[in-house]
Amino acid sequence: MDGYALFSNAPIPMLILDLEGNIKQANAAAQAFYGRSAEALSGKSLAALACGESQHLQERAFRQVARAQRSWEGLIDQLTGSGARTVRLSLTPIRDAGGQICNILACAFDVHDLLNAQRVLQHERDRLEAILESTNDAVLMIDAGGTVVTVNLQFEQLFNLPRHIVLGRSLTDFVRQLRA
Repeated sequence: MDGYALFSNAPIPMLILDLEGNIKQANAAAQAFYGRSAEALSGKSLAALACGESQHLQERAFRQVARAQRSWEGLIDQLTGSGARTVRLSLTPIRDAGGQICNILACAFDVHDLLNAQRVLQHERDRLEAILESTNDAVLMIDAGGTVVTVNLQFEQLFNLPRHIVLGRSLTDFVRQLRA
């Protein structure tokens, strides 16, 4: 499979940019992701796909790649066919046979839902920790393998053991040590 066929058929939204940051080509995944045809994307600035402050960051990143001739990767808010989404944008220089940069490849990995899920998970973890720390009972939690994953302040005080000594240890080993 040649490079163009790989670009065209890749399931990752990919854009080929000229050295001014304008879109030259968009693969099918990019057309679907941005909700625009190849013709509608062609000639647009990559920064035009970014939202708010992300436009400036994206422009700086593009200039950095073009000047420093090294890849760049970061989180950017972009306008897609389904609205504003957070993407992990990767910008990579493409070189000609003489080693000079002739284009830049932009790949957009949609991480919007993942970041939202991480925020929700962190909120729930914080809530669980607050509940565990406010209870009057000593709490020790283990995972399916029997490794201690959580203890609360009351546990530390009751057994006179700091968390860092207990966490990550096997419950069996921990109990054996307490009995010794």
